[in-house]
Amino acid sequence: MFSVVVLLFTFAYRLFAPIVWAIVTLFLLFALACMLADILNARREGRPGMFWIFVGVLCFFAVLVGALAGFFNYHRLMSSYWAYEGRRMYANVRPSESAIGHSDAGMIEFSADAHIWVDHSLGYTDGDLYCVAPIVAGKNKSAATSGLTVEYFAAGENCCGQRGGFTCNDAGVPSAHAGLVILETSPYVPSNLDEYRKAAVEAGAALGMAVSTDPVFIKWTANPQAMQDTLWENSVGFLAGCIIMHWLFSVIVGFVRHYTSRPGKGALSDATQGGASGKKGGRGPYSQIA
Repeated sequence: MFSVVVLLFTFAYRLFAPIVWAIVTLFLLFALACMLADILNARREGRPGMFWIFVGVLCFFAVLVGALAGFFNYHRLMSSYWAYEGRRMYANVRPSESAIGHSDAGMIEFSADAHIWVDHSLGYTDGDLYCVAPIVAGKNKSAATSGLTVEYFAAGENCCGQRGGFTCNDAGVPSAHAGLVILETSPYVPSNLDEYRKAAVEAGAALGMAVSTDPVFIKWTANPQAMQDTLWENSVGFLAGCIIMHWLFSVIVGFVRHYTSRPGKGALSDATQGGASGKKGGRGPYSQIA
């Protein structure tokens, strides 16, 4: 059940969320039914019920933990992958082009002369350090932004100084001219877009730059497709790790259950009692002859 639930959340939840939750509910009801049936049968027969209670408890927690792990995996990793799959890819974008015109982008490849203005990066502190650096064009960086509004920022966490020193993702790779747009992909996982916007406003005020009212924030990289594929690989890796851990846990529980139970104890007791009653009656195999 654990493996089924994690697989459903990872691969089916995006399109069939109600069905996934319905299956999880049915699994939980099945586990509860196992426990309840054993309890009622034990009361009726006057014996302690353990086997199906044990099975029901294991199934209940397997489904519950599987749902939590799958829910986390989907919202943390897989939802971001599918978000980029559903958005447009723009190529040869000039940094001076309006960000609003590319608000539906998931992946942007900038013109060959585009680069990060590392010296004009800024870190905004709110617990973590939220870093932004203007994306500009031209060999002369000072002239590149003269009289222009910064529409695009490379962004990341804890990878810059308060001023300058931007090293997020592929900031130090000369061939990098692209990136994935930072998106709000899940209500349960923060995208930090609000913090990046505050950092951009502070950068504009501190460094004398005009900043777009709705800038686009980029994870700067030389290969945005590989960065997106990493989300899929990490999600599948997390899924495989969960299944392996659950399998090992199940094996351990099975061994413990096997070696701590004593199925022959009742039969031995009956045989002992039978022998004792025979002795009390004084009738052995030769009593008839006597």
